[in-house]
Amino acid sequence: MAQVIRRKKSSKKQVVIVEKKKQPIINTKHQKPVFKKQNISDKDTEVPGNMEVTLKISELPEAVTIQKDWRIFVVEGTNYQARVMLKPRFWNKIEKASKDYPSWIAVITGKISNLRDNCFEMPQASAQVFEKKVKE
Repeated sequence: MAQVIRRKKSSKKQVVIVEKKKQPIINTKHQKPVFKKQNISDKDTEVPGNMEVTLKISELPEAVTIQKDWRIFVVEGTNYQARVMLKPRFWNKIEKASKDYPSWIAVITGKISNLRDNCFEMPQASAQVFEKKVKE
């Protein structure tokens, strides 16, 4: 909050003007800013780009084998479900990590397709596996 003090020459009284900055309305349930709707058309705000998602898992999911040893499984998040399809080499990395490391993380990245209500697909995802080091 900023205060601006001005004096009038004739009366020698101080006039205090308090200016308040506009702040976004905060939703107390999720603590995320909620902004008021503006009159902007979609064409003004559209920018071409690729939609990619990064998922992190630390447990071996139950996968179904499909064509040519590709694996398909579902990752459930807080609000969305992701249906992931992995090539055999990426699936083998995740399986090996689950056997070799006591604690690990797999980072799965890929493009979004078939976005529905609370579900999307990642048809050609890739995976990287990292061992979690235990802090002493």
